[in-house]
Amino acid sequence: MKEAMLRVMDGKLTVRLAVDKYDIPHSTLQNRVKALKSGREVTFKLKLGKFESTFDENFSFQLYNHVRYLYNNLMSLTRSEFLKPAFDLVEYLKIPR
Repeated sequence: MKEAMLRVMDGKLTVRLAVDKYDIPHSTLQNRVKALKSGREVTFKLKLGKFESTFDENFSFQLYNHVRYLYNNLMSLTRSEFLKPAFDLVEYLKIPR
């Protein structure tokens, strides 16, 4: 995304060519280039589509390490075996969803 924006801003590529070359949604690239040209700041925070993360980064890392520990000790979890305790934890801690 950053490279596509730089090339469009430098005039090396058009928005249409950058969209095709970097496989970026047209409206996303166009909106960000327009924001840069108008002097606004553009951030590159990764998002999971329209969803927000339930846990903060520290808690997510702890959860990841726990799952990795279980996997390394031959106790891998299925999706439902992972999601049920995670959901229960969210309920117990009263984390807004």
